Amino acid sequence: MTIKVEGGHLDGQEIEMDPMLVRLAADDLVQKHQLEAVDGEWKATPEFVKELSDRLIEMGYRCTPSIAIHAWVRVSQYFAEIQKKTS
Repeated sequence: MTIKVEGGHLDGQEIEMDPMLVRLAADDLVQKHQLEAVDGEWKATPEFVKELSDRLIEMGYRCTPSIAIHAWVRVSQYFAEIQKKTS
């Protein structure tokens, strides 16, 4: 999955991320930070976003908190589409 960066020092660059790795990291942190769902969507906290960014960096991705939240949203949409197609 390609994440196109808009703004910041990586503006205009594209970063390839494995959707499953992003999802696994995010799912673990959703539980750790006890995020709450609002209207069927998780409400991220600054701490969650920062830690997700740190985890993605540990996995070798160039990442900022803005990129991390964008990746999390894109990955959530990606898996929702797969679920619709297989239902």
